Amino acid sequence: MSNIQYNNIRIVLGAVLLHLSIGSIYAWSIVTKPLVAYLGISLPQVQIGFSLAIFFLGLSAAGLGKYLHRFNAGTVSLFSTLFFISGLFIANYAIVIKSIWLLYLGYGVVGGIGIGMGYTAPITTLILCFPNNRGFATGCAIMGFGFASLIASGIYEYVLNEFGLPYFFMSIGLIYLAVMLIASFLLSAKISGLNIKKSAYHEFSYTKTIFSLPFILIWLIMLTNITCGIGLLSIASPLLQDISHLSVIEAGVIVGILGIANGGGRIMWAGVSDYVKRSFIYVIFFLIQIACFAVLINNSNSLVNIIAIFIIITCYGGAFATLPAFLSDIFHIKSVSIVHGMVLTAWGVAGFLGPYLVAYIKTTYANYNTALQLFMCFDVLALVAAIILTITHKAQTNN
Repeated sequence: MSNIQYNNIRIVLGAVLLHLSIGSIYAWSIVTKPLVAYLGISLPQVQIGFSLAIFFLGLSAAGLGKYLHRFNAGTVSLFSTLFFISGLFIANYAIVIKSIWLLYLGYGVVGGIGIGMGYTAPITTLILCFPNNRGFATGCAIMGFGFASLIASGIYEYVLNEFGLPYFFMSIGLIYLAVMLIASFLLSAKISGLNIKKSAYHEFSYTKTIFSLPFILIWLIMLTNITCGIGLLSIASPLLQDISHLSVIEAGVIVGILGIANGGGRIMWAGVSDYVKRSFIYVIFFLIQIACFAVLINNSNSLVNIIAIFIIITCYGGAFATLPAFLSDIFHIKSVSIVHGMVLTAWGVAGFLGPYLVAYIKTTYANYNTALQLFMCFDVLALVAAIILTITHKAQTNN
C-alpha cells in the first residue's frame, strides 16, 4: 500500500469518527422528556436547545468556511472539538443550576458552532482524494453523522440510568473528547498534491452564487428535506409512543435503529450518485417521502409506521450525503467547501422550523397528524423544485 493510499484511508477513518461524535445530536429526543421533567419546562422550550444547535451549525459552516480553508482538516477538527466539548460542559453546568438559558448557550450556541466546524472539515479533502468516487467518499464521512444516533442512543440511555441528568452532559463530553482527539490526529495526515491555492477562494463571489438558480433551488430543496427529516427525528421517540403505543424502551430502541437508516441511506445513496444523475436522485427522494408521510397519517400499525419512518430517514440522510458531490458537479471544486457551508444555512433555519413546528402543533392540537400532513405538503413543493433543478442542470450540461 502506497503512502498516499494509507493517508487516504486515515482521512476517511478520521472523518467517520469525527462525524460519529458530532452527530450524537441526533439522539436528542432521548433526553427531551427527562429535561422537561427535571427543569419543569415545556417540550417546545426544550426543543429550542436542539434547534439552536442546528441553527449555529449552519451559521458557523457558512460564516467560517472562507477562513477555515486555510487550515488542514486535522486543525479544523481540533477547533470543532474545542467548541463541541466546551458546549457540553457548559450544558452540564446549566443542568446543575437548572438554567435553561445557559443550556441554550452551551448546547445550542457553543456546541452548534463546534458541530458546524466538524461537519465541513474533511469534505473538500475527501473530494480531492477520491475524484472518481466523490459521492461515495463524502458519503462515508457523512454516513458517520447518520449512524451517530445508533451509537449515541445506547450511550445516552446508559449514562442517564447510571449517573442521572446532572452528570449527563459532562459524561458524554468526556467520551466524545477522546474520540474527537483521535479523529483530529487521523485527519492531520499530509496528502501530497492537495494544496489549494488561496487565489481560488478570492475569485469566489458570494453574491453571484447566492442569486444563481441552482443555488436557490438546492437551498430550498435542502430546507424542505431537513425541516421534514429533522422534525421527524426530533420527536421520533414520543411520536412512536403516541401513534403506535410503543413503550419508552421500545421507542428508544427504534430511535437507535433509525441511525442505521440515516447512516445507511447516506452511504447507499451517495454511492449510487456516482453512477446516476445526482439531480434526478433528489426527485426520487421526495417521491418516496411523500408516499411514506401519506402512510404515517392516521395509521396505528406500529410495524408499518416504523418502516415508513425508516424509509423517510434513509432519504433524509441520502440528501445530505449526495450534496457535496452534487455541488462539485455544479460549482468549482475548490469552492465546494464554501458553497457547502452556505447551503447548510438551510439546516440552521430548518433546525428551528422542523422541531418547533412539531412541538407547537403537538401542544396546540394534541396530535402529530397535522405536522405529518404539513411535512407531506412541504415535500410536494420540494419535488417541484427538484424537477426544475433536474431540467435546468441537464440543459446546462448539454450546453
